[in-house]
Amino acid sequence: MTITGLSMAALAQPVTDQSEVAKAMNLLGTRYPEYMSLPMPKSEEIAVYRVMPKVISVLDYSKGFGHSDLVTV
Repeated sequence: MTITGLSMAALAQPVTDQSEVAKAMNLLGTRYPEYMSLPMPKSEEIAVYRVMPKVISVLDYSKGFGHSDLVTV
């Protein structure tokens, strides 16, 4: 009964500004430094999307089996 999680409905848009893509890649490197030794993909080899949540379901079984709260953003 300790299951927790999130799911969401969201809108996604491609990020085309290369400075924003570079910032996202740097943030990933900060979060996962163990991957920084691997070669970075070229910008034309990847797609980066900005995800804007609309509805988030917060799952928390500590409040009861299958309990979830819906949050509209």
